[in-house]
Amino acid sequence: MIEPMAHLQIRSTSPLNLFRRVHIFIDGQKKCSVAYGQLGMLELPPGEHDIQARIDWCGSTTMPLQIGAAELVDVEVTGFQHSDWIVPVSGLFSVINTVFGHDLGIPPWLAFILLAPGAFLLLYHITFGRWAYLRLAVT
Repeated sequence: MIEPMAHLQIRSTSPLNLFRRVHIFIDGQKKCSVAYGQLGMLELPPGEHDIQARIDWCGSTTMPLQIGAAELVDVEVTGFQHSDWIVPVSGLFSVINTVFGHDLGIPPWLAFILLAPGAFLLLYHITFGRWAYLRLAVT
């Protein structure tokens, strides 16, 4: 008797990667690529699998997943912790400072305090923390 396959749905929801595709690796093999907001569907044999998401030179940690026969599992790919608000807020501060900084009299030290946390956090996640740039979660 042939055992039914398991199904894995993968969705990329990180606006940080709006214009890039996330590559999904199952057990070390690239299986599909998913764009922002897109849904990817994979058939897998039942059992334990290791899942990882990668984008450019960054990615997620490997997530073990036990999946049963004929089971449907939803996995969401998101950005690093707090990336959904830290990066846009830092970008907004940067634009405001560039366009209106002189007119508003924003001192350079204050601009640095407002811009540095987001810039350093992003820099960390694309260098030393590159395997924490993306996160996987079963939903």
